[in-house]
Amino acid sequence: MKRPSVVAAELVLHAAAWTDVDAAEDDPQEAAAVNVGGVQHAAALGAPLVVWSTDYVFDGTKREPYLESDAPSPLGAYGRTKLYGEGAAGEHAWIVRSSWLFGPTSKNFLRTMLRLGAERAEVAVVDDQRGSPTYVGHLAEATKEVLELPFGVYHAAAAGDCTWADFAEAIFEEAGLRRGFGGSRRPSSVRGRRGPGIRCCAARGALPCSHTGARGCARALTAWVTRPGGTLPPMRVLVTGGAGFIGSQFVRHLAEAGDEVAVLDKLTYAGNRGNLEGVEHDFHHGDIADPDAVARAAAGCDAIVNFAAETHVDRSILGPAEFILTDVLGTQVLLDYAREHGIRHLQVSTDEVYGDIPLGADPCTESAPVRASSPYSASKAGGDLQVLAYVRTYDVDALITRGANTYGPRQYPEKFLPLFITNALSASTCRCTAMGASVASGCTSRITVPASSVHCVAARQVRCTTSAARNARTSTSFVASST
Repeated sequence: MKRPSVVAAELVLHAAAWTDVDAAEDDPQEAAAVNVGGVQHAAALGAPLVVWSTDYVFDGTKREPYLESDAPSPLGAYGRTKLYGEGAAGEHAWIVRSSWLFGPTSKNFLRTMLRLGAERAEVAVVDDQRGSPTYVGHLAEATKEVLELPFGVYHAAAAGDCTWADFAEAIFEEAGLRRGFGGSRRPSSVRGRRGPGIRCCAARGALPCSHTGARGCARALTAWVTRPGGTLPPMRVLVTGGAGFIGSQFVRHLAEAGDEVAVLDKLTYAGNRGNLEGVEHDFHHGDIADPDAVARAAAGCDAIVNFAAETHVDRSILGPAEFILTDVLGTQVLLDYAREHGIRHLQVSTDEVYGDIPLGADPCTESAPVRASSPYSASKAGGDLQVLAYVRTYDVDALITRGANTYGPRQYPEKFLPLFITNALSASTCRCTAMGASVASGCTSRITVPASSVHCVAARQVRCTTSAARNARTSTSFVASST
């Protein structure tokens, strides 16, 4: 691990860690480089240090809560590297050990169970391990209290204990996914995982949590993560294509909701920084197909919402290569970043991937076959398939939303509605061909993809959503009523 540059700090909070238990067994040297070497570098900064550690430093055989005075005896590479990392922190450090952390962002057991419970009829969960599911927000509050204590080792976990299977069953029940848990429990066969009976409750008192055990924790956090109304905790979100007309509307909504927003935009003909005037955000000029640009813009983000795309059908016919580069390769670069950092990816797509809609037909649903009919729609479909492949192959936390013909403020004038309105206002000829009687789903001027879909980023578990107004019309009738 590269040694950090010298920085002046009064306190260092060290949360960086290798936390994949199974992968640590396969590559203990890499795990040690992060969990030991990283702590050494943090300690070298010379400031008081907080290192968050884990109850995996014990062997799991004790049938009552572990105390700070108990002798560590890790069973696997992950626990050993975390224990050695504790030793590397030095004398001027607080070591805060916790258990089974979960929360509303990144990959953790709660979010994984919510997703699997919505997708599968049965989920297999180990029931030979015990622990104390602990909400990361409560750990943060406990850490503030630890800072008032002398340097040393402290245990901080929620009161009560359960097995992983108990916790999963409670999550499904509180989320209304009772059928999602088929009672399929299996013993753990993974090397280095803790044996039966481990408990690690706060030796100095439970964390500030009015609920105890699997049922209470699941009830509180499941209700909080999935509740309607948009009362989700603030996030930092990367919005790609955020200087376009749809992306800028979404950026405005995020900023108004109190979220931190980073924008990555290539500023092609359709991107305009003026669309973001008066909106608090961090702007990054770059291409989503450039991994370095993505890494700079996405640093510290909890989710990526990808509006960046080449979108004009006629332009795609004249030059399809650029569409493939942005809509397919660019999407893949974003997915790679989401995969590496364990954050959610929301892919904003189009209903044009379904092809032409016959006059009088019902709107397409998520189960409709993909029948792209232009280089543009084919490139968008290619990006969507990359998303689905990454979900299936790498278990990336990703969603797709497909909107219909979208219009609204700040739209580039080459697009359908602003083009005809502009021509009508300037007394120019408005020509619209009725060949093929193509049908479009009309959308409100408040944008097809609702700004509130930010809550999909933090809560929803579906893989693909088709979103459009239910008033399909031909192009000619739409123009007639609009101009």
